[in-house]
Amino acid sequence: MGLRVFRKKDLDRLYAACCDNHTHPTIVNQDDNVPEGYRKEAERIAKGLYNGSITSGSIDPAMTKLVAVELRKAVIEGFGKDLSQLDYGTPDYNKLSQLEKNVFHFSGAKNYQQLKSMSLALKDENGIQREYSDFKKEALKINAVYNGNHLRTEYDTATGSAQMAGLWVDIQEHKDIYPVLEFDAVIDSKTTDLCRRLNGTLLPPDHPFWKMYYPPNHFNERSTVRQRSAGSVTQNIPDADIPDMFRNNLAEQGFVFPEKHPYYIDCPGWILKQAELMRDNVYSALKRTGLMKADVFVSNLADEVDLAENIAFSRRLAEHGEEVFIRPHSDHDKVKNPELKLVGTLGDYKVDKNKATIEKFVRNSLNSANKQGTNIPVIVIEDKRYNRDEVWQALRGELIDAKRKKNISHVWLLLDKKLVKLDRASIVKDAKDLLP
Repeated sequence: MGLRVFRKKDLDRLYAACCDNHTHPTIVNQDDNVPEGYRKEAERIAKGLYNGSITSGSIDPAMTKLVAVELRKAVIEGFGKDLSQLDYGTPDYNKLSQLEKNVFHFSGAKNYQQLKSMSLALKDENGIQREYSDFKKEALKINAVYNGNHLRTEYDTATGSAQMAGLWVDIQEHKDIYPVLEFDAVIDSKTTDLCRRLNGTLLPPDHPFWKMYYPPNHFNERSTVRQRSAGSVTQNIPDADIPDMFRNNLAEQGFVFPEKHPYYIDCPGWILKQAELMRDNVYSALKRTGLMKADVFVSNLADEVDLAENIAFSRRLAEHGEEVFIRPHSDHDKVKNPELKLVGTLGDYKVDKNKATIEKFVRNSLNSANKQGTNIPVIVIEDKRYNRDEVWQALRGELIDAKRKKNISHVWLLLDKKLVKLDRASIVKDAKDLLP
């Protein structure tokens, strides 16, 4: 399916509304079932594909983000909270962060397939290049397949998946109090045989049954689960023929859409990563420990490679009363960007991983900080390696000349028990007595 146009009947079959009883969001243009914004973006993409400024095998950032942001709204609606409302690193935060990444991956894969489908329409069934007016009509038909009524099903799926993911977090946190789960289907004329067969099943949360049958088990799912404090577990465990792509616990995995969705067929991993980087920056507060006198805020786009270390150092700064923002990560001209915001300006931690002399370490830290545009390098030094004279010699040597290291306005020394904050003017005045 990934090598040809997604036809309407393909998605009709995939998104079969066998349990559909939802109230859909008002996002659809009643004339052609495509939201106006999506139609305009599709016209722009069609023009770009025709003149060669947009090519198949990539994704269009504007259309990808348009879809992703809409689906993220559905996730927030279902989960009931946004990242900014959650403490960083809590189970709710971690699960919602996974869901957010997944909807951006899905939107990237979807757009990748849409561009391929539209590109194939540049030629007619005889292999002859279409006139632009004819191609535009075909391109808009394809866009209607991807972003018409089926977008509503994806929205509802995102809402339902997020709701069940949030419930799964609660289930794991309270399974000692509620040791049994009951599969609860909505029984009416629209109920699938699948859900009807599973209805009423009572089993512990860690039973393998939930690895397969925890909702959603198909698109437009209405079933849920109930936490029970007691109940006789089901002895004759039922089975049901669910779609292959739903044969797992999406909530446990942190997925909104199954990883076997056909949009992912032939989609390169770098496409998913590119889409993931389109997420908006959202800061969440780190839960305070008893010694913290200020808050630490962590971006959902922070560099995960050294994030644990950055959080540990930021906690120490917060113990000294300094508010810290751990910023989004990006690279520019292969120079790592400052990862902190301190007192309204850019900062970055400098740690001696090569065990150089203290003087050399401080000089290297200032040089690195200046290159990356850092205003306040936070130089981390263990007390046992701290040498007052060597530190001062390095600071003076690098900062006394106003023409050098222009980006650096302050230097902070984070010692084991102390935080020493120096402004550049004091260093130039040779105020060595400021050092412990």
